[in-house]
Amino acid sequence: MGLIVKLPYEKRLEASSKGTINNVLLNIKGGIGDVVCCEPTIRYAMKAFKNIEWSLATYAPELFEHIRFKSVFNLSTVEGQPDWDQFLVLNSYEEVTHLVWQFFSHMTTHCIDYPTLVLFGHQMPFEDRAIQLPEFAISHSGVLEALDKKCVIVHAGKHYQSKTIPSWFWNSFIKTLKSADVPVALIGKKAGSSQGYVEIDESVDVDLRDKCSLRETVYLLKNCNWLLSNDSSPIHIAAAGDAFIGFISTLKRADFITHCRNGVYGYKTKNFSVGYFGDHMDYNFNQIHTLSIESVPAAIMKKVLPDPVEVAEFYIKMFKGQL
Repeated sequence: MGLIVKLPYEKRLEASSKGTINNVLLNIKGGIGDVVCCEPTIRYAMKAFKNIEWSLATYAPELFEHIRFKSVFNLSTVEGQPDWDQFLVLNSYEEVTHLVWQFFSHMTTHCIDYPTLVLFGHQMPFEDRAIQLPEFAISHSGVLEALDKKCVIVHAGKHYQSKTIPSWFWNSFIKTLKSADVPVALIGKKAGSSQGYVEIDESVDVDLRDKCSLRETVYLLKNCNWLLSNDSSPIHIAAAGDAFIGFISTLKRADFITHCRNGVYGYKTKNFSVGYFGDHMDYNFNQIHTLSIESVPAAIMKKVLPDPVEVAEFYIKMFKGQL
């Protein structure tokens, strides 16, 4: 009954008439980071709601191989499409035209709380919030080399303008690390003309861009020592491991993308940004016409970015055991 009473009346009525009220399909959507952040919600739901047959539909099913479902559908393949009418379908993410956007969005809510609120109407207990990901066995030589060299993993992510940190920042950061003999590995994957990674001029020890599967990326980030990224999926994947997670959040409040690990909120995590676009621009993420910030003045970008040399010096101290 716990699950049923938290669904809208119309959805309960429809599911009851079709006989699918206890046959639930979790439709996990969004980017890789959004999908990863659904993992605690799924485990929590399967523990909290009894007498439910749980199935999963997502384009990244490998992220949930450690969880047992009745059925798993890989939405990235033609053969993986479910018969939606056979399930009570619950979406982890709603489009901007949905009523939920009148009240909150994934941009204004903690990344772990958002899917739980959308799916079940409430937040999770603190002890259930930690991300867990499968223990993959991999043999990728570049990944193993990056781990063996104890590289600082750098993800110079490229997305919409307000989350894309300019190349000069990354080049300066990497150059400073290399001058102190700190090894660096680059990660990232192109996903179209507007999403992927910023081009880097500086040479690095290991370049893994466009060379790793999702499983290999998870293995790397769960087992590395240090990560620096923009606001992007690597910070959420790394939260399943023990790495120091450094990030530069220019758009969202850092509190919304900081995780609970080892029972501690913000464990081994640091946001290096010195501000947010919200401090300098007027926008509301819950209003459709202001959702996309496609052009951000360079002057504002400089106001929110830290000094890359100072960030690099922080990592150098960690590498040398001085922090």
